[in-house]
Amino acid sequence: MGEFGDAGPALGRAHSDFFSGSHRLVRRYIHKDNQSTHIQRPTAPAVFAAAIMIAAKIPLMLLAFFYSATASFVTSKDGTQIWAEAQGNPANPAVVWLHGIFSSSVVFDKLFEDQTYLDALYMVRYDIRGLGQSGKPGDAPSYASERFAEDFDAVVQAFKLNKPVVAGWSFGGSICADITTSHGAGYLASCI
Repeated sequence: MGEFGDAGPALGRAHSDFFSGSHRLVRRYIHKDNQSTHIQRPTAPAVFAAAIMIAAKIPLMLLAFFYSATASFVTSKDGTQIWAEAQGNPANPAVVWLHGIFSSSVVFDKLFEDQTYLDALYMVRYDIRGLGQSGKPGDAPSYASERFAEDFDAVVQAFKLNKPVVAGWSFGGSICADITTSHGAGYLASCI
């Protein structure tokens, strides 16, 4: 299996063509006799693979806009933009879903598509700073415990939540400690 796994030579060719020094979907091949040059046009699969690579560079903020009318960016206390989404009835108990490290709130897509949950809960999720569609500050102090609590506060205020339940997965669960340290135990209904 090569650099591109089972995707085969088409993806490999598209990758090398697209990311070559010329950044064009055309490669020049010099024959062994060094006398002639042949220009090879990419195959349709190579063009398709390159188009996917280009599309992957589209800012995720645009995708968030089309994904849900309830998705928005909220501004944390330090100015970092936090992508958040809410679905369901705001009169229902609120649950804030926090993802793990090296992932994003996309891991909760199936839950946000489940009508049973949406009928019973006010479901909120956001991308933790530095991950997903949220801002990615470049300095270490921007990732202090207080900043994670401030991000949570911004989401709580934006969606007008009162004593939400926090369902945290992996690193998302540790943010409960940041919130509790910042606000005390009565700020959350519970943390799972």
